[in-house]
Amino acid sequence: NSFGLQGSCNPAPSSTQKVIDLCQGKKKCEVQASNSVFGDPCVGIRKYLFVLWKCVKKPVFAGTACEHSGKALTMDCGSRSIDVIFAAYGLHSNVNSCGLKGNCKPAASSLQKLKMEV
Repeated sequence: NSFGLQGSCNPAPSSTQKVIDLCQGKKKCEVQASNSVFGDPCVGIRKYLFVLWKCVKKPVFAGTACEHSGKALTMDCGSRSIDVIFAAYGLHSNVNSCGLKGNCKPAASSLQKLKMEV
């Protein structure tokens, strides 16, 4: 599932596993959108990290962090544990392409509560 990541830049294939390795089961975790973490799936193109996760027995959350923004994507579940569902590091097809059209939006460490339960 590419979650909108498309074009000549495919997301780094190990994105989900990398975020699971870094964050699964923790109460709070920060992940940099960085080639040093995920490799470089799109040489010469600014990329961003998109992650879906849930806090055990809570709704699903999504967050983004842009490469070169200096801000990490923060997952904070308070007293609950993080359960990573999906992660993709690469280029997004819309205006949130981290520098291709203005600044990366939403803010690098923003969270968005999705209206769905997993």
